[in-house]
Parts: sequence; C-alpha cells; structure tokens
Amino acid sequence: MGVWEDSGFTAAGHERPSPQDPAAWYVWHFTHRQNLTRIALIGALEPDSTALPAAPVTDTSIKDRRSMVEVAPLDAPGYPRATDVAVLPQFIDFELMTVRDWRNTQDDTDRIARRAAEVLVLGRVPIDLVSAVATSNEDTLSDARAILDTCSGRRVYRVVPSYLYGERRPQ
Repeated sequence: MGVWEDSGFTAAGHERPSPQDPAAWYVWHFTHRQNLTRIALIGALEPDSTALPAAPVTDTSIKDRRSMVEVAPLDAPGYPRATDVAVLPQFIDFELMTVRDWRNTQDDTDRIARRAAEVLVLGRVPIDLVSAVATSNEDTLSDARAILDTCSGRRVYRVVPSYLYGERRPQ
C-alpha cells in the first residue's frame, strides 16, 4: 500500500497515491473488529440497515441525517461511472485528500465537506473485492487476518496506527 501517513490517503502498490492513477485509489469502509465475523459469514459488506452491526462505529445522528438525503440517480449527467475512473480527479480534491489539516478556512469554507466526500454503494460489496485491510495495532490485525482469510479473495494486511479515529498522531 502506498500511504500518505498524515492524511490516510492510500492507494494500491508501493508508490504514494497520485492524481494520475485514480484506479489505484482505495475506497475505505471502516468497521469495528466485532463486525468482522458477520462480514465473513455473509461474504460481503452490507449497509447498516441490513447488516445490523454488532458494534456500530458511526454517530447515529449523522446516519439518521444521511438517510434523509436524496442521492442523484446513477445516470446523473457528468458523474463518473465505475468503468470511467480516469475522471475521478475532476470530482475529488486530490490535494485536499493528501493533507493532514483539512479544516475550513476563511478562503475555503467547504474543505470539510470535500474531504469527507463518500462513495455510495447500492446494496452490498462482495468480500472478494476487499483488497486491503488496515488496523491500528498488531492484535487487531491478527484478529482481522484470522477471520478474513477464511473468505474468498486476496488481501494485503497492514498496521497503520494513525488510521484509528481518536488516536494521537505523531507531530
């Protein structure tokens, strides 16, 4: 995995992510280790509405608010499709994704929203499409590997302490 340690922006391969190779950018799904057994059992990542996570990791008020937002249809003009990832740099602020401090500024009041941009998936993501697993420590990585290695697909496993929300990052 190529990683910008300060930001968590990551891509496949050993090089750092670049705007010239958006097909290599990782799309993240984060969960608690207690949810891994169910994910392995059903063989997919599913939305909370059907997965019923053992350990929710998101703020319920944010989930509630998001459930009320209408999302543009798949055929909305101008939006990239899964077969046209080369245009992603036009929709994702690559430079902002690679910096540690992404608070809004007086000159740019939309930084937080752009940094928190999401990829929405309709339905489920088969576990064999999960190509990398990153955890904040070796114990969690060992648990994740033991559970997910029973599933189809190949994954890279890596410890990256800065990925855990609330962890202090080195200055």
